[in-house]
Amino acid sequence: MCKLKDYRGLKLVAPYDSFVERELPSWHKTLLPVSGNVVDMGAGCGETAFFFLQHGAESVTCFEYNPPALECLYANYGADPRVTIIPLKIGKIKCDIEGSEKGAMIETHFPARFRRLDRGTPSPRWILEQKRLTVFDSLRVKAEQMAYSVYRGITN
Repeated sequence: MCKLKDYRGLKLVAPYDSFVERELPSWHKTLLPVSGNVVDMGAGCGETAFFFLQHGAESVTCFEYNPPALECLYANYGADPRVTIIPLKIGKIKCDIEGSEKGAMIETHFPARFRRLDRGTPSPRWILEQKRLTVFDSLRVKAEQMAYSVYRGITN
């Protein structure tokens, strides 16, 4: 298992550097096992590409459009033949890859839910929708953000 110190050689800019600090333990729980070819949409600076390569991926195809993150992505992997970088903003995603979608992980930065689009078909389709926040949810999200900010201030 990779550790936070393994990321010191990567060029990372905010907020992607904090994603590694905050999310690495959950990546070990939710993104493993890894094998074969991986698609990383919203690849940031390559922090998850690094994770995938450290844990068995043969190659990673990274989609990213944020200029500062893309600059880091090229600095980190521009010469690595295992990584393909596609500087593109994704407008819509369809995932039907002959069973490889089994175990797919979707990360959102908003509260979400899945809604089934077509009941009774042999290949069900689902859409990810933004869930409306209750007042309690909004306060919880703010409290988590504040707690993490305090944590970052203590550990830096």
